[in-house]
Amino acid sequence: NKDKGFISSSDLNYLLGRQGVALTNLRPTGIGSFDGIDFDVISEGKFISKDTKIIIYKVQGSKLIVKVQE
Repeated sequence: NKDKGFISSSDLNYLLGRQGVALTNLRPTGIGSFDGIDFDVISEGKFISKDTKIIIYKVQGSKLIVKVQE
């Protein structure tokens, strides 16, 4: 439950449009930080370098899909 730090995948939709930074290289998976919280993310199939600004543009179940912020 939420009290113990667990959230369901449907709760991730609130992250759509959130801007952050890649904490690791995304090849295509890695870690992104959004408002000080780290999430496992997947790039849109392209390599994204560490420290690049990213944005969450799609949520597929429990997957957060990101792309480079323009």
